[in-house]
Amino acid sequence: MHAPLTKVPDSRIERFRRAMADPHTSGVHYGVAIAAVVVSALLAWGLYPWLQGRASFLIFIPGVVVAAGFGGVGPGVLATTIFAVLGLFLTGKGDLPPTVALETVVFSTVGLGISWLGELLRRTRIRSRRQAEALRAREAHLRSVLDTVPDATVVISEKGGIQSFTPQPNGSSATGRPPSSARMSLC
Repeated sequence: MHAPLTKVPDSRIERFRRAMADPHTSGVHYGVAIAAVVVSALLAWGLYPWLQGRASFLIFIPGVVVAAGFGGVGPGVLATTIFAVLGLFLTGKGDLPPTVALETVVFSTVGLGISWLGELLRRTRIRSRRQAEALRAREAHLRSVLDTVPDATVVISEKGGIQSFTPQPNGSSATGRPPSSARMSLC
C-alpha cells in the first residue's frame, strides 16, 4: 500500500503558472493583459525617436496576441482599447490627421479579430480539458470494472465441461484443484 501523499504548499510561481494555464478567464489573465500593455508601451516609447510616430500601432499587436491568447476576448479587447488610446497619444500631435484615424480603426479591427480568435482558442482549451476529464473518468470506471474481474479464465464446452482454463500463479486452477483434476462437468 502506498503512503498518503502530503500536501506541499505551492509557491507563488507555481500558482501563477497554474492560473495562466487555466483556460477560464480570471484576474490573472487581465493582469497579463495590463503587463503586455506596459511592456509594449515602454517598447514604443523607447523606439519613438527612431520610428517618429510611424508604425506605432504595429508594436502593440504582440501585446494583443498575448492578452487574447491567454485570456480570450475580455483581456484582448481591454488590451486593444488601451493600445488604441496609447497609439493615438503617441502619434497625435494635437489634431487628429486622417491617416492616424485610419490606422486607429485598422488596428482596432485587427485587435478585435485577434481577441475573437483568442476566445476561440480559450474555448477550445476548455473543451479539451473537459474531454480529458471525461476520458479519465471513463478510464477509471473501466479500470474498476476490469479490476473486479477474476484473474482466471475458464472456457466451457456446450455440454458443460471445462475445455481450458488459465492457471493461478500458485499452480492451481480457478476451481482450487490442481490442473490435472480440473476436468469436470458443471452439470
